[in-house]
Order: sequence, then C-alpha cells, then structure tokens
Amino acid sequence: MKRFCIAAMMALGIVSCVNIDERLGGDLVATNQKYDIYTAEIPLEEIQMRTVDSLVAFSSKRITFGSIRDDEFGLSRRGSVVTLVPVLDTFDFGKNPKFSKFTFRCGGDSISVSDKSQMKILQNVNVYELTEPIDNTKDFAQSEIKHGSKRITKGVPIVNGSDSLVFEFNEEYGKKYFDITQEDLEDLDRYTKKFPGIYLTTDDPAGNGGRFNMFSFDIMESSNGYMTRKDNYAVLYFNSEYEGERKDSLLMFYFSPTKMQDLDSLMNKNTLPSQYVFNVDYHEKTSEYEGVAKDKIYIEGGSGIKPMVPSEHIRDLVRKAVTDRGGDPKTALITKATIELPFTFPEDYESMFKYPMTLSPTIKISQDSTVTYAGLTDASISTENQGDINRSLCEYAPDITHHIQQILRLDDDADFDRYDIWFLIMWYATNTTYNADAGELADYYQQLAYYSYYNAIYGGGYGGYGGGYGGYSNMYSGYYSYLMMAQYASSAATTTSTSAEMDKDHYYCATLNGPESTDRKPMLKICFALPKK
Repeated sequence: MKRFCIAAMMALGIVSCVNIDERLGGDLVATNQKYDIYTAEIPLEEIQMRTVDSLVAFSSKRITFGSIRDDEFGLSRRGSVVTLVPVLDTFDFGKNPKFSKFTFRCGGDSISVSDKSQMKILQNVNVYELTEPIDNTKDFAQSEIKHGSKRITKGVPIVNGSDSLVFEFNEEYGKKYFDITQEDLEDLDRYTKKFPGIYLTTDDPAGNGGRFNMFSFDIMESSNGYMTRKDNYAVLYFNSEYEGERKDSLLMFYFSPTKMQDLDSLMNKNTLPSQYVFNVDYHEKTSEYEGVAKDKIYIEGGSGIKPMVPSEHIRDLVRKAVTDRGGDPKTALITKATIELPFTFPEDYESMFKYPMTLSPTIKISQDSTVTYAGLTDASISTENQGDINRSLCEYAPDITHHIQQILRLDDDADFDRYDIWFLIMWYATNTTYNADAGELADYYQQLAYYSYYNAIYGGGYGGYGGGYGGYSNMYSGYYSYLMMAQYASSAATTTSTSAEMDKDHYYCATLNGPESTDRKPMLKICFALPKK
C-alpha cells in the first residue's frame, strides 16, 4: 500500500512538471503569411436612388394587377399580360360552331396594401385585348402595354381581396378563337401574333388607398411524385356539328406557356410545364426621387426607387482605410465587410409592414438583350447576413465581404458599373407540398377512430356502452388512440418550406437614413488583414 502511494505521488509529480510551450511551431510559419488585423467604420457619403431599370417583367409565380395611391410616392400601378393557349396540340371545332360562353379563372395568392383598411375593398377589373404580342427582348417591367380600349368581358368583374378571379369573356372576343388552325398550334410565335393575349388592370383610386391583387396561374403542381391539375385555366364552351350531329364541346386553355408543350407527356414524366406571365408596373413620382440621396433614402416596390452604392466610391474608401494603416491595397485581405443602412423607427409601429423583409445587395449583369440582378450574399451560409431587417437595431446590414475584396482589386480604368451594389427587395415565399400516401393514411386512421367509437357504443347490446359502467375510459382510449394516429399522419401529409425570391409584386414604402442624416448615417464596416512588416 505504501509503495502504491509513493508511485502515485511520483506520477503526479511527473505530470505537474510538464511545461507547455505555446510557441511551438510558431517559427515554422512563413513571415509572408503573418498578418495584422484592423477594423474601420467609414461613412458612405455617396448613395444614389435609382429605379431598377431593365427589371425583367416575367414572373413564374403570380398574376399581379392593381393600383395604390399614397402621399409618399403618388400613384403606383401594376398590370399583367396573360396569353391563352390551348392545352391540346390538335383540335377540331367541327362545322358551324356556335359560341356558348368563355370563362376565365385563377386562384387567389395574396394581396398588398398601403393601408390595412383597404384589404377588402371592391375593385373593378379591366380586361383588354392586346393589339400586339409582348417582345421579350425589348419589354421590361416599366414597358407600356399596347392594348385596346374596350373591355372584352361580359359585364365588369369585381375582386374583393379574398377570393379567386373568375369572369366571362364576351361573345365578340370568344368567337375569335374559332379561327385557331393546326398550324397555329405548332408554333407559339405564330400563335401569339394571332392571339397576343389579354391585359388585366384595375381602376385607379380617386384618393389615397387601393390594393395590389395577386393570383396563381400554373395549370399543374407536383407534390411527392404526384401531378395534379390546379383550377387555373380558361374554358371555351361551344356547340358544333360533328358527323352531321350537333354536340356540345369545349376547349381548355392554360396561361402564358413559353413554348408549345405536350401536357400529357409532361405529366407522364412528372414534369411541370413552363409558364411565365408578364407583369408591368408604373410609378408616378420616379423622376422626383432619382439622384444622390441626402438626408433620406426612399425604397419603393416593383421597379421603383431603390438605393445603389457606386463601386468606385467604395473602392476609394477601402483603399484609403488600408493606406492609412500603412498597407498596400493589392495585398490587403478583406475578412469581413458589411454595409449598414439604418432607419428611424416610425412613430406608428404598425406601418413597419411597409418595410421590406430583406434588402439584398446585388449587381446588375447586362448581356445582349437580357439583364440579370445577381445576389452578393451566400444564402447557403447561415452566419452570413442576407440583408434581413433588424427591428431591434433599426437597420439592414448585409454581408458583402467577397464583393468588397473584388472591388478593392479594380484598376482605375475598370468598368465600375458592373460592380455597383443595388439593393433589391427579397421576401421568403412559403412552399407547401402534399404527400398523397400520408393523406390516405390519415383518412384511414380517421375512419378507424369513428368505427372504434361506434363499435364500443353499440357493439355490446344493453349495458354494452363501452363494456358496462366504468368502461367509458376504454371506449375513449381506443377512439383517441386512432384519432391521434390520424393527426400524426395528417401532419406528415403536408410539409412547408421557405425560399428567398426577388419580390417585384408587393407594395413597399420605406424611409432609411441618408448620408446627410442628423441621426445614424449609412456606414461601411470592414475588417481587413495586412502582412506584417
């Protein structure tokens, strides 16, 4: 026992005598790989307010139309162009077709207002025939749509902000589709020259108020391997002569495909058809706000006013911060960079719904006839600020580290326009999918619950209510067991997820602090590393 204690004490003594050299290996690091870290907070003195020119008007999400008037931006208007294309690639109208009716329907998506009291107002829907097709190489979000001046509907459709869009075309317009030929169904360009489509708008409000209305338009959806048809289509009903006998018939249309498609083939391949409507917008006071921001920065929805920070201004600021520390901009490493756009919390806290959820930094890429706005933050990195609104700090502060590093390397003769930072509005769309197998299982358990309940009540004759006095607990236990299983299966049947997407449809009216604000000013915050001398 004494030997054991002595041995243990010796072991402890050996451990306590070990010295840890934290410099071990430090001399093996190359001297040109050692850096000093610095930070800088720099006021942004030049921020421009610009309309988002050449913003693509095509939308794969929703039909959007409506008008809103407010004190800040005046009249803002949305309109949507929809083409009606037959779902069949061959069709026979028979002899002497007689028009019955031509209906249009699409499901509600969402609404957007400047004043919550306007959410349920009644609005007239104006439906006009296009006089020429959309040119997707020239027409953008602020394009003027060429259309007739007469409504082509039977009566005046009305929307109330909470329902689907349903109306009937008048006979004069509907009968034009009897002229569809087989050649028209083989080429979309030829078809749209003959049937360019319709234009949807609402009346402008006389005073402040109004609403933007959004509707879904896709004909099919895919969920967990199942293809289902949605109630977004138009139907032409008519009566015609086939083989000497008059019969009722119909032709279904879907909305705004990008090409002629065989829908049956797509369904067999579990592939959705490609559909894009054309949504345009108008902003009354655009010219009044464009220019260099002073004490305020204004943000409008759609293709309206947004902040833009010139890349050359940023490069000059970062260069000066580096050289002030005795560094060379060519060898500096940007380890963190953030643009802070602060705002003053409004007196009416409820007006915060007009502020974007996300102001995402992007760059504009122009190629031939197309313009793309590409995001600068990496959405796959959870620690990287995407530009989400921070109501506690009253600011938007997106991460732009990689882009600042690239700007810092630009020469004086570089094309700086390609690197300007445009702040565009993003929002998080909710996507819902339905698992048909789980749904059927939920229905099965629901039936079992009720069968268990009724069997327990009526299955035992007189006195058989759940097995006699005191048997009610067993009866309800079986019922609730199956009901709980049904609820579990039902919750598994429907799953939801969110995805960030550019928002060109909703109404926004936000005011941020400008470079000349007496409160917090926009800032560029950077952390950079310079090689040790």
